[in-house]
Amino acid sequence: MAKQALRARPAAAYYLMAAGSVFIFLGGILQIILPKYVAPALSLLSTALGIPVLGTPSGALGMLFAVGIAFCAIKTNVKEPWEVRRWSMIAVVLSILSLIDFGGLGIGFVLAFAGSIIALTYNS
Repeated sequence: MAKQALRARPAAAYYLMAAGSVFIFLGGILQIILPKYVAPALSLLSTALGIPVLGTPSGALGMLFAVGIAFCAIKTNVKEPWEVRRWSMIAVVLSILSLIDFGGLGIGFVLAFAGSIIALTYNS
């Protein structure tokens, strides 16, 4: 019987996805709690980028995406490569969808997307 090689967990991907989900969640909270101050700036930015801003529903949706990315981050912190790939693909989709909420002021999207791509390329 051959010895199985020790497989490392994709720890960097886990931390990047977790940090990205925190930023996306905070961005959603900002859009819900501070619409008087945040919405005009996002509306100006959305006009410049051509992306519609939905306001409070967008913030709630961004918070749901953040919870989903955090769940995917937890699920990718395993040793089985097929399971890491499955959950990282879901995290890629959720991080792209988080752009509806401007992806946690941009940095949340970048962190979550980078972490999910790192996890997606993880192999044994």
